[in-house]
Amino acid sequence: MLNPQPEQILPRAFWPFLAVALLSAAASQALLALAPGAYTLPYLRNPWMLASVHLAGLGWLGTLFLAVSVQAGPVLAHRDRGRTWAAWAGPGLFHAGALGLVAFMAGLRGWVWLGAALAGLFLGYAAEAGRLAGLAFGGAPRTRAWSGLAAAHAYLAALMALGSLMAVGLLRPLLPQAPEVNLEFHLHLALVGFAGMAVLGMLPKLLRLFLGATRYPTWPGVWAGRAVHAALSLEFLAWLGAGRAFSVAAALAVLAAALGLALQVLLQCRAASKPLVSSSFALQALALVWMLAAAGLDVARAVRGLSYAGDASLAYLALFGFVGGVLLGTIQRIVAVLAWMRRFWAVSSEREVPTAWGLIPKGPAWAAALLHAAAVPCGVLGLVWRSPGLIRLAGAAGCLGVLLTLALIPWALLHGRAGRLLPKEPETV
Repeated sequence: MLNPQPEQILPRAFWPFLAVALLSAAASQALLALAPGAYTLPYLRNPWMLASVHLAGLGWLGTLFLAVSVQAGPVLAHRDRGRTWAAWAGPGLFHAGALGLVAFMAGLRGWVWLGAALAGLFLGYAAEAGRLAGLAFGGAPRTRAWSGLAAAHAYLAALMALGSLMAVGLLRPLLPQAPEVNLEFHLHLALVGFAGMAVLGMLPKLLRLFLGATRYPTWPGVWAGRAVHAALSLEFLAWLGAGRAFSVAAALAVLAAALGLALQVLLQCRAASKPLVSSSFALQALALVWMLAAAGLDVARAVRGLSYAGDASLAYLALFGFVGGVLLGTIQRIVAVLAWMRRFWAVSSEREVPTAWGLIPKGPAWAAALLHAAAVPCGVLGLVWRSPGLIRLAGAAGCLGVLLTLALIPWALLHGRAGRLLPKEPETV
């Protein structure tokens, strides 16, 4: 499936986007540590939380998603074209727009500033979505990974449209719905639609490679994707005013999607031919636990309602626990594999070379996993109990865990050397 030329598999432009996405994640966590008291304020009047959430959602997840789309789109479409330096203008513009919007959320208000930020976001997204559409019209195969990538793009477009109207509403209200109703639909588009479909499309495919899993059922992942689409359709009707019953049905569909993804990963683990014990898989497995907890809380929110602290902890659990854990675990593996391909692909048949996972130092990798594992419950309990100390601890631990993950990139690119020449097989006549 992969093109055998390392520069085509991983252009040099990918590394800076991975780095700036991780720096955005670290900054979002640092905001938790720097101003924990502000997180007891209502969300829509809380510039620190607005800035932190959008740094993570757009600066980290959004930028990384578009960078992966630039990289993985031609691979999934079985095309070699499209990964030129010009193709990276999309993620670049998107990240610049994301930082502008974060500054707007943090208090730098004004029509000119907001317009520039939204222009960067939409131009960056349109550049990559248009390129991906060109690949699709060229006859891309209909695989689950490709379908997940395309669905995540569609939900990201809807998320940006609604988010733009909500951002403008901070200056001049536009939407007829109450701010809390808009926020509920906005979060579902972001965490269930955009992030959920991105994870459903890519995680099972990557785990199949990382775990060496073969001959396992795939129906749980298929039905999980359908449950996501059903949940967002029902949530849309609830947002239009169809009634609370639709919100409850949407929450139940979200829970069904979470159970489907968890079952899909469990079936892949049972079919694995490689060891499961690693910091990367530990992060991903624990992320699924946070996902199930967030889905259960979403049902409780829809049925009985939650306090502000409960709503904030639900968003934190889904964004930093589930999505953040999946991303950090996947990044550890991806950095190892792609650094190995860049450095040792050409000589692997001639010399002894280290394994891909051997390029990652186990101590820092496990430390990053443990810090993230400690940060999530501290953040959730800190928000529920309104404890500045716990929130500060969660932010510090989360920030340090992300920075340790970032440090794995230069280590993997510089550590390890090719060894002695391998003996050649005798030629046969």
